[in-house]
Amino acid sequence: MRIGIITFHFAYNCGALLQCVALCNKLEQMGHEVCVINYQPWYHKNRYIPIKNPLYFALKRAKRREGKDTIIKQGLRGIKGFAAGVYAWRHYPKLKKVDTYFSKFIDMSLKETKVYRTYKQLVDNPPKCDLYISGSDQLWNPKLTDGKIDPAYLLEFGDKDIRRVTYAMGVSLDNSDIEKIKDSLMKLDAISLREEEYYEEIIKATDNKVPMHIDIDPTFLLKMEDYDKYICEEKLCEEPFIFTYTMMDKSREKVYETAMELSKRHNMKIIDASANPKKPSEHLEEHRICGPSQFLWYIKNADYIVTNSFHGTAFSVNMKKKFVTIPHSHTGYRVTEILVKIGLSNRYAYNVDDAIECINKEIEWGKSDELLDELRRESINYLESQTR
Repeated sequence: MRIGIITFHFAYNCGALLQCVALCNKLEQMGHEVCVINYQPWYHKNRYIPIKNPLYFALKRAKRREGKDTIIKQGLRGIKGFAAGVYAWRHYPKLKKVDTYFSKFIDMSLKETKVYRTYKQLVDNPPKCDLYISGSDQLWNPKLTDGKIDPAYLLEFGDKDIRRVTYAMGVSLDNSDIEKIKDSLMKLDAISLREEEYYEEIIKATDNKVPMHIDIDPTFLLKMEDYDKYICEEKLCEEPFIFTYTMMDKSREKVYETAMELSKRHNMKIIDASANPKKPSEHLEEHRICGPSQFLWYIKNADYIVTNSFHGTAFSVNMKKKFVTIPHSHTGYRVTEILVKIGLSNRYAYNVDDAIECINKEIEWGKSDELLDELRRESINYLESQTR
């Protein structure tokens, strides 16, 4: 079977790319021909280019509605947006290096279709497949798709006889958003979500007529050894180190404080590979630019890992590391839900003292492996049922 996957595979985000790689790998292991539908809409791609277009940011901010709007307010926002776009050029050397890392990794690990820059292009000339899969990642999140639900991620393209399903879909919708996509949801052959939060709402919206499933993130579909071929061959650090990997949030400060306390206790350096790092003190010794290959190397070789990221957590589990997660204030439920399911609820904490206590606890990997293996089997069964 030829399968086309659509997701945020082009983002400068290690988790976003690696979850796509993992799903492709698992489907290929199951004997299918897999391609990634190379949909890179301008509204999203503009976040991930080394030279930002200031006109794009000017128009984007000008169009944003904020209370009682006036033409003058829109104009001022547009000017600020233009200035922000120009100011971002100072990051060009760093972004160019990131772009190189990610581009090389994509070329090495994914089979892409031609590029689609607009939804119309995708509708007019869709890739020929037997099955379309939307997911994983936060594809049903208007904040990431230009303020609306992009029909491309609802698989509103291609011949009618092609099967359409989702896998471990990330969702961030309110009731009005769900109502808007109700008709599109009804056209899907099956819906798989990653978290349970929206399960009941989606069932209600589809009148319980579309098969529903909860599945693990694609990165858990593969075993630790499956990632070896993607790990950077260069030795990136000669001495023991603590690795921090964070997403923007107030919980980031607690991650760094925890890492600094560990550093004092164990006399280890801290290596941070977060996007747009905020250096809290001289004790956070260095930030390193990395792509997925480097990210995997740091995870595999770190002595301790402190993170607030879902995929930072996922790969800490995959590679059986000493880790602690300080849940993100807005999206932390994604982490806590999976850790509870696999018997690792003692690996997350909400303050520094508890985080230090957590990371020094021994992990019963045997029990965790059993629970994760069962979730993996259920998710693979779902994929098998959709690819027969």
